[in-house]
Amino acid sequence: MAERMGLTDQAVPSLAFEVYDLKALEGQQWLESVDNSPVSPVWLGHRGHDGREAALIGTLPRVASADASGAPGRDALSRSIGKLMNVVEPGSPPELRSALGHRVRAHLESQASQIEVWPRVSWTVAGVGVSAALLRFAGAWLAITNDLPESYIAVIGVGISPEDHEIVVTRGEAYGIDFTGPISIGQMNRLPVGQMPQPNLSQPHPDLLPLLGR
Repeated sequence: MAERMGLTDQAVPSLAFEVYDLKALEGQQWLESVDNSPVSPVWLGHRGHDGREAALIGTLPRVASADASGAPGRDALSRSIGKLMNVVEPGSPPELRSALGHRVRAHLESQASQIEVWPRVSWTVAGVGVSAALLRFAGAWLAITNDLPESYIAVIGVGISPEDHEIVVTRGEAYGIDFTGPISIGQMNRLPVGQMPQPNLSQPHPDLLPLLGR
């Protein structure tokens, strides 16, 4: 579900970076999240007409330097893992959800520490070829590229291939907003809201079984 400003905020200021979007899916699209800062990540959502194919794409400005290996910065990767967790969360009783969430995050953070050996996929960003590190987990995938000078781009997908995506700069027109100017509370409240499919609500993926103690 989209995560937007609190009602105490007056507006999101003009963004100090270019926002990127996917061209792959036709269907529903929405602004997934944006914060009241000119350098906060922006996430956009897409879901195909059949409801089974979907993706989130995040533009994450380089607020922190890449680590010594040249891998994506920890903040960008941690935020992306958080989005992946929301998608792959299994159905569980409320009293177990917090402990399970901690186990899933610990597992994904362990995987993230080995991002240098993740397989790579190829994308085109604003007409330029880039490489993205890929993690598949529990019926979804996360891919993130470190090849742009100003931002990381992360994509989380369900039911679609992580390969060969065309990614373009967007000003937000297709979402009913303009990222180059302030976004008011009124505008935010009128925007459509979308939801990623959650493939593990009815039955957990085998990747999740060890974390569920099965």
